[in-house]
Amino acid sequence: MSYFKRAQDAIIQNSLEFGNITTNSLQQFSCKNGEIAGWSLKYLGSLAISQVYNCSTGTPVLIGNVSVLPGIDLTGGYFSSGCFPDGSPLDSATKYYKVDYV
Repeated sequence: MSYFKRAQDAIIQNSLEFGNITTNSLQQFSCKNGEIAGWSLKYLGSLAISQVYNCSTGTPVLIGNVSVLPGIDLTGGYFSSGCFPDGSPLDSATKYYKVDYV
């Protein structure tokens, strides 16, 4: 099951900060229910996707993919919290927001 919220309905819990984001680098954050979510940016031609990982056990496990769009959860709603960007993940000015689903 996955959660869903439109960006305009999301209540921001915190800002998230990641180091230098590049394609193939894994970003991780802690979720409301204790899971550790991860995402990695990939390109399929001109289409940007976020590969979603469950990192809760210490070893990242790929669980899905989502399209990368501003205002859409980069972890696809697979966790109790999501990561919403306000721009392109490769833009250094992009801000990331943690939104709790439950």
